[in-house]
Amino acid sequence: MVLNPLFDIKDLEKQKFVDDGSGNVAVRTSVVLDVEYSTTTSSINVVLTNANTEYSHTLPDNTKQFRFRARTAFDIRFAWDAGKVATPIAPYSTLFAGLEMAGDAVNFTSKTLYFATTVSGTVVELGMFT
Repeated sequence: MVLNPLFDIKDLEKQKFVDDGSGNVAVRTSVVLDVEYSTTTSSINVVLTNANTEYSHTLPDNTKQFRFRARTAFDIRFAWDAGKVATPIAPYSTLFAGLEMAGDAVNFTSKTLYFATTVSGTVVELGMFT
């Protein structure tokens, strides 16, 4: 089983109880998840040269984790769909200054992140793990 970031904790709890084959229910003391770990890292700086302009970066195929943040103390807008962040149109999200966005236990292929900010020259530090 590949770990799903939206995995419901109740499902994890259900895995503790298993039929031991003789009609009895056994209780596991730990649940082992088959998590695919990343083996390669890459980093890029996405420079948001102009304010309120959309910039993008496509994540490498088989991305298992990613992280991004603004290098400076400015908010950034981001979305998974083009045309949402330059002039903010839902759905988009705001990453507030000083915070980091992380995606763990994903398995992305052909996913693009779109960024914008109100401050020209903002740098988004993006780390990717495949």
